[in-house]
Amino acid sequence: EETSKAPVAAATGGISNVFAELSKIDQSSGKTAGLRHVTKDMKSKNLPPPKEGGVKKTGLKKKFGSSISTTHNPVFEIRGPKWQVDYQKDCVKTIEADQISIKNTVYIHGCEGATIVVKGKCNTITVDACKKTQVVFETVLATCEIVNSKSVKVQCNVNSPTISIDKSDGVTVYIMKRDVVKEIKFVTAKSSEMNVSYPSANEDEGFLEHALPEQFVHQIGSEDNVSTQVSDLYGH
Repeated sequence: EETSKAPVAAATGGISNVFAELSKIDQSSGKTAGLRHVTKDMKSKNLPPPKEGGVKKTGLKKKFGSSISTTHNPVFEIRGPKWQVDYQKDCVKTIEADQISIKNTVYIHGCEGATIVVKGKCNTITVDACKKTQVVFETVLATCEIVNSKSVKVQCNVNSPTISIDKSDGVTVYIMKRDVVKEIKFVTAKSSEMNVSYPSANEDEGFLEHALPEQFVHQIGSEDNVSTQVSDLYGH
């Protein structure tokens, strides 16, 4: 019957031979046999930095939630019957009277800090998605519409039958002629901080300014009809 080497060595050479025999045995079943001992200066954290031109970075990952800046080219040109005025910023653009007619429409979109002047007569003017922008026009035959905009000022020098304000905040409309004030209709929806300014009948008072109501009171009548009144907040 076979016996282990360690007891035999213990019987022949004492305890020193036991340790000598154990050191010959691969304690990891061959997994670490022949491996070099790793010294302190060989550890990766103590290695010198790689030279330039060595390992190239393949690209940086975009951080979650970081914004992507998008720039648009400004547009100021007539396309068929429509004047296209897009992405004007911190500037003044003028459409002269000889560049427009009653058949033309004007579409002002995505402007910020700009002043757009429309001389002469046109069919409609639309101010869409603009911010801190001023629009000055002479005469509109149909309507001037402000939609999806914020902090916009519109000045009507002659006339506009209808001025529409939709989904906008901080809109001020200036009517420059006293004799057309009562002819202009204001149509508003889903908007706030709307004001209209116009000349007073008394020249000494200059311009008057009133807030356009944004709060209403609705009530069911005796005949199941709905009646609507402006909130008392606008009664003064």
